[in-house]
This record gives sequence, C-alpha cells and structure tokens, in this order.
Amino acid sequence: CFSSCANYVFTAAPIKVIRPDALVGWHGSEQQDRFIAESKGVTLDEHIEEVVEDVMTRQERERGREYAPEHRARLQTQLHESLKWRAENSTIEQDFLDRIGVSVEALVYGLMPTSYDRYATSGAYGWTFSIEDMAKFGITNVSYEGPGQYPSEFTVPSHPVLVFAVDD
Repeated sequence: CFSSCANYVFTAAPIKVIRPDALVGWHGSEQQDRFIAESKGVTLDEHIEEVVEDVMTRQERERGREYAPEHRARLQTQLHESLKWRAENSTIEQDFLDRIGVSVEALVYGLMPTSYDRYATSGAYGWTFSIEDMAKFGITNVSYEGPGQYPSEFTVPSHPVLVFAVDD
C-alpha cells in the first residue's frame, strides 16, 4: 500500500492489517509543495518554478528535442498554475485528514525540514514508520501479521524506502 493507498485508504480504514513482508509507504500529498519549499528555504512560487523547469527539461529530454518557445511558455504557465492551485487548495485533503484524525505530517514526513535532506539524498521512493510511530500521527488500530516487528527485515531491503523513527 503506497502513495494514495497509504494516504487515504490505509489511514481511513477502521482496522488496518499489514500482511507478512508487506509495506505501507508514503511519499507526499496534495500539501507537499509547501513543505518542500519550507525545507529548501524558498518561497512556494520559487519551488514551483523549479519543479516546472525540471518537468519541462525532462519532457524535452524524453522527446529528444526542445519545445518551440511559445509552446514551452504555454506549457510552463499551465503547469505552474496547476501546481499553485493544488498547493493553495489542499483543503479537501486537510478536511479529510481532520475527519479521520490523522496528521498530514505522516504523509509529508520525508519532505519536512527535519528529514528532507536525509530523504532527498537517499534515493528512496518513500518512507514508512513502525506501527508505534504511525500511532503518533493518529494512524491507529494497525496490526502486523508477520513474524517480528513491522517493517520486517525482508521488506526494507527489498523496497527503496526509508524507515523514519519519530521523536515525540
């Protein structure tokens, strides 16, 4: 269960069961851009501009050629507006999290200032927590059916995720 599954399905389930050697992982949310900007020490607009430029450059590299200048400018504007709208209108997600009693910090933990550098340089695709640490974010009624503790010794090496320990 990774990404949207972890953010919205797993967190909202009244009873959460993790099967042996399974993984529940997070890597961001609709609110992530403001956390990333804060972690980088830049404004939201500066962060969005960087994301837009990275996306455009990657798309041009994949295409094997650059966009025509006017087409590139139009695509940049559309992407910027979309990302800005998402960052400024994440109230639906926050309302949902408030309703189920889960802190957004679980969904963006690796993107927060205290953990961003470790996550950004790790090459990991996301993160997970122990069951005890999930509870610190309001993710409760979680059990693990495998032997030992979650995450298992098999799960972590076979999936590119970090296991964050959460201080109280």
